[in-house]
Amino acid sequence: MIGKRVLAALTLVLPVASAADNEEGIGAHMDANSVTAETPTKCIRDGDSWTYSVTGFFAGGFRVCPLSGKLRYAASSSARVVPESPEVLALSYDLDLAGGGRPFPDRGVIYLHQHRDGTLVEHGTEADGWIERGPVQYLPGTLSTGFRSERDFTYVNGAAERGVINVAAFREIETPAGEYRGFKVEDRHRRTEPDGAYSKVNDTGWFVPELGFFARGTVTIRSYDAQGRFQHFQLHGFQLERTTVTE
Repeated sequence: MIGKRVLAALTLVLPVASAADNEEGIGAHMDANSVTAETPTKCIRDGDSWTYSVTGFFAGGFRVCPLSGKLRYAASSSARVVPESPEVLALSYDLDLAGGGRPFPDRGVIYLHQHRDGTLVEHGTEADGWIERGPVQYLPGTLSTGFRSERDFTYVNGAAERGVINVAAFREIETPAGEYRGFKVEDRHRRTEPDGAYSKVNDTGWFVPELGFFARGTVTIRSYDAQGRFQHFQLHGFQLERTTVTE
């Protein structure tokens, strides 16, 4: 899912009903041949928002901490100027999780641009700054199974990401907000922090072109220090509860 910084305190998560988001059971719902979206991705507009229920756990230091809460994304026209691209959206996120008697909040902003055909590109984040020699494409405007994109970029603060995005399947999915037809987007990447610490991220989300965003998904994060020593593991899942976007 867009916004890897969403889990500075944690990262997106695994609901009880989301076993089908993993490999188990996917074969029964996949189309045998390549599938292309019937319409281009709906463009994100100023004022759009998406609210998710989030559950999962954090494991590290010989303890496991269950977590649950809410995640909200909201789009607005950005007041900041990005070189050579004045039409930038600020996608803010507000993550409120709790577990073990402690809150785990995280807030931030992702800067995006969307072409008229729905193609999504990333410019940077509030925490990391702009992407050097950016922007970088995230997803094409018209999705199809079999799409693959390698990504390798660095932010101005020195953080870097390298990985691959695949569109692996297309099927109907259920959420508390309703039933949708979505594409399974797999984002596998390694994020390296300016101090050398790094995380291995497996992010799987179901992207709904008619909503212009994700409806559900799971994320696993394995974190290491700069010497390569394992620090902690996170498993999370999210489900769309409501959105201001209409099909």
